[in-house]
Amino acid sequence: MVYAIAYNTLLASMALVVTVDSMEYFVMSWELMTISSFILVFFSEEARDTIASVKYYITMHFLDTIPLFLALGTAYSLVGNFEELTFETISQALATAPEHTRIVMYALLTIAFMTKAGIVPFHFWVPEAYRAAPSSVSAVMAGIMEKVALYGLIALVWRMIGANTALGLFVAVIGAITLTVGTLYALRETNAKRLLAYHSIGQMGYIWLGGVGIGMALIPKGGGALAAVGALGAFAGVFHALNHAIFKSSLFLSAGAVEYRTGTVDLDVLGGLGKYMKWTALAALFASLAISGVPPFNGFISKWLIYVAGYYSQSYILALGAVLAAFISAATLASFVKFYGSQFGGEMGRYKNVREVPGVMVVGQWILAALTLIIGIVPGTVSDMLNEGIKAGFTMGAPIEDGLYRIGFQSVLFSPVLFVIVLGVLAFGLYLTFKPEYGKEAKPWDCGSTQIDEDEYRVNAEGSISGTRRK
Repeated sequence: MVYAIAYNTLLASMALVVTVDSMEYFVMSWELMTISSFILVFFSEEARDTIASVKYYITMHFLDTIPLFLALGTAYSLVGNFEELTFETISQALATAPEHTRIVMYALLTIAFMTKAGIVPFHFWVPEAYRAAPSSVSAVMAGIMEKVALYGLIALVWRMIGANTALGLFVAVIGAITLTVGTLYALRETNAKRLLAYHSIGQMGYIWLGGVGIGMALIPKGGGALAAVGALGAFAGVFHALNHAIFKSSLFLSAGAVEYRTGTVDLDVLGGLGKYMKWTALAALFASLAISGVPPFNGFISKWLIYVAGYYSQSYILALGAVLAAFISAATLASFVKFYGSQFGGEMGRYKNVREVPGVMVVGQWILAALTLIIGIVPGTVSDMLNEGIKAGFTMGAPIEDGLYRIGFQSVLFSPVLFVIVLGVLAFGLYLTFKPEYGKEAKPWDCGSTQIDEDEYRVNAEGSISGTRRK
């Protein structure tokens, strides 16, 4: 009963945060979101999980709630009436306020939203909180709650206080740092949920680099070419936020399905589940390819547009951030080779009695996994809707060329449909060339070892990191 109430309260509070038009009600809804998510993270009998939930709650109050209440108090001092604390009224008051007041509001709100989104250096609560929470809760926190912080940054910092080129560059820089730190820490993880948590940090870095950093830095430069590139960056970041909500939720549900059947998320002891949990394995494969930015899945399109925006930005800082993001995508792929291979690859006799999870759990994974492919092949299904939002929020939309067969900016175009056709032809050609034979079995080569059981052959998570392999 407590779980159901807290879970539905979390969903309702997030809906309120993005619909209210008053600073007072925004803060109240935000605090309700924090309390309900704390209860859900706390929902465990293990002492370690209790510590993680308390750490989350204390962090949120000192670095999230207190800055928001201070910002509310500052806004009240400008307006003088709680009944008129709408975003529009505050924005008008800030337009004539002293510069130091605007700087204080920038700082307070930015710290609050950085903390909730898990942006470096306020990311320390994320790995343990996501590990401790039930997988269904982790999926909501990573998939939706982090994006509520992005909404706050855009609605309150960008629109209410006003776009600021210097702040945009700052957000882009911390986004680039965050995507690097989160992804590199994920590479060393052997706990599936902590690995996904660190990748949530990393992917939020992509979103802050592209969605707010490039947009806030370039859109104020006017209605020329650079402003158009800024709108492209904003579009790419919001697009990646949608994509991340889809594939990260799917990944957490897959990790939860594995834990449901095996009782563990330790990648060092898992393996060989691909033959026993085929539908979960395939959904995890789709989502892993999507987060790694592999075409034709949805993560590729939004990441690629972030790179394009950085390239056209005419800013060494933004271009360097985009180049760094492209390199880090390779580390993301390496991390998810480990994540997928350690769970579903190889042979593990100890799990021979494991079966697929109930159908309702499979359906949840597959709704999301299928969307990674659908949006990746036909991005026009969501791009028009997202661009309308960009136009409404920032007075100009991204000048992208999108349609059923291609998407891009200026002369830089990509056709997902054509890519799938070419990939399919190549795959069919390879099939005809090599003519794989089915039904035959061969002993795996053990490099001369006589101490490894044949039903325990696999590369575990530690072996993926260090290049070694152990029983």
